[in-house]
Amino acid sequence: AYGHNIAERELAAVHSLVEKRCDVIVLYSRMLSTDQIIALNRSIDIPLINLGRPLPEEAGYSIAFDQQHAIALAVEHLIAQGHQKLLYLGPEATTPTSTSRKEGFFQTMSKYPQLAGKVHHEPCAFGFVEAYEATKRLIERGFCCTAIVAGADDIAIGCIKAMNEKGIAVPETVSVIGIDNDPCSPFITPSLTTVDNPIQTMMARAMEVAQSLVAGHPAPAAEMIKGELIIRDSIKALS
Repeated sequence: AYGHNIAERELAAVHSLVEKRCDVIVLYSRMLSTDQIIALNRSIDIPLINLGRPLPEEAGYSIAFDQQHAIALAVEHLIAQGHQKLLYLGPEATTPTSTSRKEGFFQTMSKYPQLAGKVHHEPCAFGFVEAYEATKRLIERGFCCTAIVAGADDIAIGCIKAMNEKGIAVPETVSVIGIDNDPCSPFITPSLTTVDNPIQTMMARAMEVAQSLVAGHPAPAAEMIKGELIIRDSIKALS
């Protein structure tokens, strides 16, 4: 069942599964708040597995990708390569993912007070087209950064296309790093340095827990999966 990224539809989708008497429900919610998921878990008599973000025990078992750790890996890799003027190209904090990634960027940068004033955020929704258009506007206004941290690989890819069209060489002029390790990220030019989001690992673990819950075993503690830096060709070392 698909909730179309609308909270009410996500709830309706879950309740439709409850009516079908599923043994376990695996929920990947973009829009429901923590309190809504806790209330949902308490209102149904079917075990709930939450995929994608950390939640308290009252919400059911959860397995999540450590979004802030992923952003930290990206930022710290750029800083290690000598970059000091960084720009975050990504959404405002409106969903759990966009909030974690934006906050993770600025929290990581706060560890480097010597870079204060050299860090900026350009709002951009997730999506190839959205990033392409946002980057064109950014270029038209003029910007001063040596590296862009994209809030997701689709944003990075749209950004690189816009810069290529404007004659801004990546990574010779501006380095770009993404998050998620999208299947197409090795095949763009230049190939995209990114942080792997191990979705398949999380799904496999969620299925293991689902089978355990069906067998009557108690839910394990919440789990957090960390990503891995994937180095390709979209970053130039400055030092």
